[in-house]
Amino acid sequence: VSIIAATAALGPTHAAGPDPLRLCADPDNLPLSSDKAGKPGLYVEIGEAIGKALGRPISTVWYRTNFGKRAVRVTMLANQCDATIGLPQDSDFMGPRVIFSKPLFKLGYAIVASKDFEFTGLSSLVGKRVILQFSTTPHNMIGPREDIAGVTVLSPEEGMQKLADGKADVAVLWGAHAGYLNTSVYGDRYKLISIDGPGLQWPTAIGFAKDHPELRDEVDTLLPGMKDAIAGLMTKYGLPTDQPVKLGA
Repeated sequence: VSIIAATAALGPTHAAGPDPLRLCADPDNLPLSSDKAGKPGLYVEIGEAIGKALGRPISTVWYRTNFGKRAVRVTMLANQCDATIGLPQDSDFMGPRVIFSKPLFKLGYAIVASKDFEFTGLSSLVGKRVILQFSTTPHNMIGPREDIAGVTVLSPEEGMQKLADGKADVAVLWGAHAGYLNTSVYGDRYKLISIDGPGLQWPTAIGFAKDHPELRDEVDTLLPGMKDAIAGLMTKYGLPTDQPVKLGA
């Protein structure tokens, strides 16, 4: 896959100015990032806000993130960009080669259900038809149970469609994409309830190459003051912002 750099207009080449902040992002991963005009996505808008606060223009290096570690290796670790927003804040992700900002928020799985559905834990799903994404933690936990009728899907898009078609009572899907679909396609028909437990929620941060700790520290000083703006962007793109409910055993 080739890297396509879309660089912000910097004016005449002789004009002095700060170096652009180069962001790595996926061109087709809404609600998180996109190269579509008017729908940049959550991560790109966060990057734009950080660039503005630093007084630096933004340039974006687009690279598909289907294989997450490869994307980081051939872009940020190859000095194609300065930062990658939305990496899991986990020292095991890429070892010592990547350092992280403070966490921005958590991303994970969510129950998608009608507005009147009350969820207090796993027992709330007993006797129901439940959509599960194949080979995910919820699928591995809930799929084998005999008291819950699992309906397996491959993507949040397929899961939301089956829920809308009445093929199941509730769904357990990746919250960011299910929330965006709920907002953008399904007219906010459903409510999302984030679920917590092992392998269900991850702190999400901004990654930097290990030889750029000064940029990481600069960004870290900005993040506390951006908390409300980031929460507003999450709401804009339909991401769940609720306090997760423990799924249970």
